[in-house]
Amino acid sequence: MILAFDPGITTGWAGYHGDHYGCGQIDSKSLLNVYGFISEARPDVIVYEDFKHRPQLITAELYSIQLIGTFRLWSELHGFPEPTAILPAKAKAFWTDDKLKALSLWHPGKPHAMDATRILLTHRASTEKEWLDQTLRTIRG
Repeated sequence: MILAFDPGITTGWAGYHGDHYGCGQIDSKSLLNVYGFISEARPDVIVYEDFKHRPQLITAELYSIQLIGTFRLWSELHGFPEPTAILPAKAKAFWTDDKLKALSLWHPGKPHAMDATRILLTHRASTEKEWLDQTLRTIRG
């Protein structure tokens, strides 16, 4: 199972296991809540949107760093690989809303979940060439 996050005050998540995708948004005001969410999901791989400094969003940014620490702590305590950071610009540039819609992965009104989905798909694209080739054929129709 791959679990991807868009960390923030409201944290988006997206998961992939077998041939099934899921996504949502969780209230991440409690780090213990996020830790519990990960513990319940028991992912094999965690990926997350990397931190980028934006002065206008300093409060959200500082909380994002704490959440990234929570992802890393969970992985270390449970003997899983270090979570992978993915740049937001890389994920958003390729996995547009139209591509998510073409893959039936679009969920309106859940912007953080959609960003987590983009992170998840970026990870799969970089680690699963056959999946990427098939997905691109699907998108092109």
